[in-house]
This record gives sequence, C-alpha cells and structure tokens, in this order.
Amino acid sequence: MAIDQGNLLYYFRNNLILIPTALLFYLFVCITAGFAFGRLRFPFRLSLFLLVLFLMIFPQMLLSMQLFQLCSKLHLTNSYLGLILVWTAYFAPFGTYIMATFFSSLPYEIIESARIDGAGTWKILTRIALPIAYPMLGIIIIIAFQSMWNELPFSLLLLQKMEMRTVTLGIAMIQGQYGIPATVQSAVIMIASIIPMMVFVFFQKYIATGSFAGAIKG
Repeated sequence: MAIDQGNLLYYFRNNLILIPTALLFYLFVCITAGFAFGRLRFPFRLSLFLLVLFLMIFPQMLLSMQLFQLCSKLHLTNSYLGLILVWTAYFAPFGTYIMATFFSSLPYEIIESARIDGAGTWKILTRIALPIAYPMLGIIIIIAFQSMWNELPFSLLLLQKMEMRTVTLGIAMIQGQYGIPATVQSAVIMIASIIPMMVFVFFQKYIATGSFAGAIKG
C-alpha cells in the first residue's frame, strides 16, 4: 500500500538509474584527480588543489540557481545526465581530497620500484595504488551514496517531471498531501531508508578490513 500510494517504485527506479551512474563518474574523477594531486608533479598543482579545497565550502543553496541556469542553457534540465554531472561536480572535491591525501601517504619506494620496472602512470594507479586504496574507496562510496540518496535542492530544481523524481524528492512532495495518510508516509520513509543502510553494511566491511590490515602492517 505504501509503495503504491507513494509511487515509491518510480522513485526507486530513478535512484537506481541515477546513483550508480553518478558514482561511476564520481569515482573516476576522485581516483584520477586524487592520484594526480597526491603523486604527480605538474604546473599549478598546489593552486589547483587549493581550488578543490575551496570548492568544498560552498553550500548547495548558494550554487543551486547558478547551476540551474547553466543546466538550462545546456538543455540539461529534466535530464538524468544533468543531475549526474551536477552531483559529480558538487561531491567530487571532498572525495578527491580524501584520495589525494591517501595516495600522497603511499611509500615512495613502492611507486619508484614500479617505475624502475617499466610501469607507466596509469598502470601504477590501477595495478598498485588502487588495490591498496580499497578502504578509502569504501569510505568515499558510503559518503557519496548517502549524500546523493538524501540530496534535495539540485534534484528539486533539475527534475521537475513527476516521473523523474528521486526517492528523497518524491517523499518531500508527498509529505503533507491530504490524500495520503500519515502512516503511509511514515512507511514510505522507512522503506526508503533500507537501501542506504544496506549499502553502509556492505561497504563497512572493506573499511574494517583495511583498518586491520594497516594495523597489522604497522
């Protein structure tokens, strides 16, 4: 009953389209940018890294209208791609900072030994650095998933069609509607919270494994 009256299936379907795709964009940006800032040397590296840190202080409400106008000009409103790009741009600076901090802490000998053996930058990242970074990946995935699942301002501005709403946006819209009882609304909220909890439980084991591995190594 709660699923039918709250149109929850539509909203779950939209979240299952949006969030995994956005996470792929997000992880690609965070991993490559984090490795570049953490291990590579290039012009204006420090200035660009400070710019990434600076971007983290802007609240969503301050950027919402500017991003909406930009997406309107690019015909990205009422588009999953528009919201995916906005989510990636907004949440990636924090993940990039976490990954850059981790990659910069990797032992110098590991990277240099790989270079001496003929490994290029991409091979060092994918074959050596990334497998060691699983605990950090678990952390940024959990944080990004929770943030995207609960995100409201960008979704509200960019997804104006009912059939494209996310779970959080759909719940916000049905709250207070006279035709839907409060018990049904409560049930919808409870059902919508199950998936984020499952994601946390699934990825927290990687965080725990990485922590114990680090302790044993130390």
